[in-house]
Amino acid sequence: MKPQEEEEEVNSSSTTTMDAGSSTASASAARRALFSAVEGGRNGTDDVLSTRPLVKLFFKKQSAEWSSSTTTTGNTDESSIDDDDNNDLDQPLFGDDVSEKEQQTILGDVIKSPKFNKGHARRLFAGLTGILRIVVENEDYVPASAYENDDDVDADIGADADLGLEGGTNNAALRTSFGSSIMTGGGGGPGTISPNDIEPDVQSTEALLFMRACCLLLESYLDGLADRRPPSATTGSTTNGNGSGNAVTREYAIIDEAFQVAELLHDSLFSLQSCGPVAVRVQASVSSLCESWWHKSFEGREQLVTMLVPLLVAKTLDGAAQKSDVRRLFVMREALDLLDFADPSIDYLRSLLLRTASSPHYLRTVEGRRIIAHIFQLDVDLVQDLHRSIRVQIPDAKKTILDAYGDIYLRSWKDSEDDEEIRTAIEEHALQDLMVSCLHLADAKLAKSVRTVLSPLHRAKKSPDVDKLLHRMYGPILWRALSAANPIVRLNATPVLADTFPLRDPDEGEDRTEAVVGKTVDALMALLRDPAPKIRVAGSNAAGRILVAFWDALPTSDIRRLLGEIITKHSSDASSAAVRAEAVATVSLLIEAEHSRAVLRPLLPSIGNLIHDKVERVRLAVVKMLVKIKKIRGLKYYHVVPVEHLLARLQAEGEVLDNPTGPVATELTGLMLNSYFPQGDGVTGSDQIKRTLMFLTNNGDAASIFYQNIAFHLSTGSVAKLAAMLLRCLSAAIEADVKADATVTKATKKGKKRSRDQPTADEENGSDKTLNASNTKLMASIAETICCLWESISSSLSEADQEEVRGFLIESFSGSTLTDALTHFERKYEDAVENENKTQQIECRCIGSALLRCAGNLTPAVVDGLASHISSMEVTAESNVTAHMALLCVWGMEEDVAKSIGKSIKRGLVGERNDDEMLEEPRRRSTKRNARSEKKTSDDDVPFATMPAPLAVSALNAILHGSDPSCVVARDAILDSPSACNELEKALDVATNAAEMMLKTTSDFSSDDAKVSLMLATCEAYGKMALHKEGRKEVRNSQLSSQIKTLLYWVSSRVVPVVTKDSSGISNDGSNKDTTSPLGDLDLSRISVGSNVSATGPMSPAEPPKRRSNRGKTPQKLDETFELDVDKIASFDVDKASNVPIAVYLIKSALIIFAEWISISGTGSAEIASKAAKWIDVLKMDCDEIDIKKELIPAFIRLSYQVARKGDSSTLAEAVVTACSDDLDEGCAEEGLVTKLVSYVNKLADKENGVNAIGLPVIGQ
Repeated sequence: MKPQEEEEEVNSSSTTTMDAGSSTASASAARRALFSAVEGGRNGTDDVLSTRPLVKLFFKKQSAEWSSSTTTTGNTDESSIDDDDNNDLDQPLFGDDVSEKEQQTILGDVIKSPKFNKGHARRLFAGLTGILRIVVENEDYVPASAYENDDDVDADIGADADLGLEGGTNNAALRTSFGSSIMTGGGGGPGTISPNDIEPDVQSTEALLFMRACCLLLESYLDGLADRRPPSATTGSTTNGNGSGNAVTREYAIIDEAFQVAELLHDSLFSLQSCGPVAVRVQASVSSLCESWWHKSFEGREQLVTMLVPLLVAKTLDGAAQKSDVRRLFVMREALDLLDFADPSIDYLRSLLLRTASSPHYLRTVEGRRIIAHIFQLDVDLVQDLHRSIRVQIPDAKKTILDAYGDIYLRSWKDSEDDEEIRTAIEEHALQDLMVSCLHLADAKLAKSVRTVLSPLHRAKKSPDVDKLLHRMYGPILWRALSAANPIVRLNATPVLADTFPLRDPDEGEDRTEAVVGKTVDALMALLRDPAPKIRVAGSNAAGRILVAFWDALPTSDIRRLLGEIITKHSSDASSAAVRAEAVATVSLLIEAEHSRAVLRPLLPSIGNLIHDKVERVRLAVVKMLVKIKKIRGLKYYHVVPVEHLLARLQAEGEVLDNPTGPVATELTGLMLNSYFPQGDGVTGSDQIKRTLMFLTNNGDAASIFYQNIAFHLSTGSVAKLAAMLLRCLSAAIEADVKADATVTKATKKGKKRSRDQPTADEENGSDKTLNASNTKLMASIAETICCLWESISSSLSEADQEEVRGFLIESFSGSTLTDALTHFERKYEDAVENENKTQQIECRCIGSALLRCAGNLTPAVVDGLASHISSMEVTAESNVTAHMALLCVWGMEEDVAKSIGKSIKRGLVGERNDDEMLEEPRRRSTKRNARSEKKTSDDDVPFATMPAPLAVSALNAILHGSDPSCVVARDAILDSPSACNELEKALDVATNAAEMMLKTTSDFSSDDAKVSLMLATCEAYGKMALHKEGRKEVRNSQLSSQIKTLLYWVSSRVVPVVTKDSSGISNDGSNKDTTSPLGDLDLSRISVGSNVSATGPMSPAEPPKRRSNRGKTPQKLDETFELDVDKIASFDVDKASNVPIAVYLIKSALIIFAEWISISGTGSAEIASKAAKWIDVLKMDCDEIDIKKELIPAFIRLSYQVARKGDSSTLAEAVVTACSDDLDEGCAEEGLVTKLVSYVNKLADKENGVNAIGLPVIGQ
């Protein structure tokens, strides 16, 4: 059909409709439906326009919800429309089986079709223009609720102003306009209406859908025109492979009617923001239309981005922005060039553009960084503002963000090649500012951040243009900074010298380059010899970087000068460990240069000697250098440091420095891993176990540290497999030893008596090939290695993906294997005791402890017979039951362990008497009580029933100390069990009663050296228990615990008077007025505290308990600070000496316990200080048996230091400093503590008295 005939057909009053059941419509029918929808409401006139026909045609779902009545726009009465003439508009064009999206696609294809010629387009868009203009001018797309919300906001603001509220302003200034432009910051004030606050109505929804239909029609028309262009045509914003836009060569013509529709839609972009959720979707369609107009380069595209660009920028900065929004703006970035930044109306958009410098979406995407770089090109005045926006972000920015800023600066400088004015502004206002800052900033961290921003520019030095830039910008300031008097400036300039080497103009000749190289080497030598250690460190690093990069280009004499200074002087710099460590790191860096290895090979052993440096940082640098050497073909790390030195270092890290899993030991393990635990194809488990046994035999101490760190380099399964193989070796060795014992026994019965020390025939033939448990040293190494391997992977085994490995270990260690091994080596231990072989005793103890620790990782049911064996074992004074007790506690038998320890302590202190006898005076006991005391409690129900008291106290101290992981678990189990703690505290109460008996000058309580030592050790354990209980608490009380408070009053009333000869607590005949034990009883009124001390009743919290973040963990270092010298305590004759030494050691223990209490809990320091201040008189007493000051002054210093730290009182600190100032030797361990103590006292005096300082004596003055 010809176009003219088709046009006539459209003008006819008859309209062709499709059957309701058909799924598609012909193009001609769809085209006629479009014209009917646009012009059907005219009825031959131009004053009746309707939006509904087009909406019903495009939006099938929405039209089904509406009634069949037609909503008109303008002032025309609805009755003027002839329903008979518009019945064709209500006839469906598509069947019910066609979705709304398919319906819109069909209509769009009609517009794209070449058959839709210019005449059709003019007619269609002319009709749309008339309707759309009325919709936009009358704001029919604005819901009524939007006006109501706006009026409510105005009313609220006006009410505030009427009430005189602060901030009340003019209503007109705060009124929100639907047409407000984001260019001026509209929509951000108090009257802002959220789209979700708007309730849509039928009329506004119909108008909005009409606008969206216009967008769909117009965009389809643009697509059709673009598709019909020749392939060689160039569009405005198409991108090539790297995302850069091509230059616009031409703009394509388009009919005016289409542009008018696009312009009306574009002008309503910002108004749609405040018209509800439907309007937001329409706004997205309008934005897409404008973007399509720009990308397809149609005429008038510059006029359709003035609203679009600010909207896109604002959208990228919104909280719900996505990376795709940044990419949309990126392809539109050339539209930013059309903006006039001299116009005041653009200030808000200017602020939005500056905000892009801190937006994560921009900095984390390549497109976003290129947008910011493009913003630098927009305006000269914008360069400085944007640089300030970036500058304020640098101090707190992460390295990735700093790298992004560096990329932005470099790209913006490169992109400004064609604009000399912009490039000059970037150089002078941005780059120069950064370069000056990185040289002169006092904050080293901030200076490093600025250097990170400049790093992309430094790395681009190979470009001649960048090389010239660096020479031009750094030349006037860098050389001055290197010779500056301020060491901070020299320090900042040193890495810049290495980054910019050689700092020269590439257009200058070779002579100039050689001069620059010589000048740089001289500057490096000056830095290497700088008096400041930090500058020498930086100079060594800079010299190494330059040598690695330019080894072949530098003169040999210069290389020799630099290497000589670094290797010979820096590596032996005794004044700074950092300089020595950096010298090693520099050599490690130089090894990467292949041409340097021939020169460095003979020098490396001198660097390797630093493997035994006293500073861990230096040792670690050497080990890392060896790891790097190991990867280089032609160099052997054991030629630099012999294997003997490596093993000695590994052993020293664990035994001497007590850091078995530190970084040096871990790196050494990785260095020698392939030597002592080979891996790879062809390596069997037999090969691995042979290497392991050889290592354990030749150097068991180093091997122990090695296998503690092997889990850092192997998988959990490999470590578990090695532990299982070693257990099988241990079992095989025991079996071989049992056979050997049977052979000896058999030979003895036949009269062929042979000494156990004499080898058998089998041993003579192949003793080096047979693994036998008689080698207890090797067996101890194997057992401890098994235990260390399991403990090193214990945390990994708890993970869900290690279930198979955990099952493998349980299967390997289950049964009677551990029980049989423990029984065998216990017999070995008994033989060693009988033969007085101390070494073998220690080794058997180590084996038993390791086996029990392994059993702690299993349940009692898995290990056959071990629990019953431990419960029934006989304990002697030579036994070591700490590991056994720890295992029982791990297995949930902590109450039995506590009972066993408690009964042993009571038996050791009071003999077979009931401990209740210690609580009453003998003359006050009744006959019934004496009869009851003769009854003995059966000990068959607890393990270790016959354990000696010293052994019990030793085991308790070991558990509290947490000497190994099993003891830590046992300690926590005891402290978490109220009944177990109660049993131990009852036993420890007996020690204080025994102490009171010993302190009496006339007492029938017999004591000897062993009993005195036991009493003191038990009293000390009492304090440790109180400290550990406090450390395990989750809630902190506001007062002292009952144990600590009772101990405080007990020492004050019962112990201190023994030294000071105070009669307040002792009667004239030397007997105590009240022998009732104060411990374990909260009724402190029973304690005789003297006339000047009032006893308080039961404690009650003064305030609600508070949570502490560091609670729930007992301190690991508690027991290291107050270990008493028991040998010294028992060195005097108890029968002939006075009781003062016992009292002094009790006071010393109490002082340190109280100091640790304040350090842990932070409560009760004032109460403790008030009591301890009265104990200072003890220091004035003289005693022939003991030097009281020498014993107590360090303890007093520690306590007063902790009190002063809490800032409660300076009385105790002043008294202690005054008392000890003349009695401490200069350079002693306590001198530094006293100095800090004086500082705290001065601060307290400032608070209390308002003076600058107080006059206190200072040590050495």
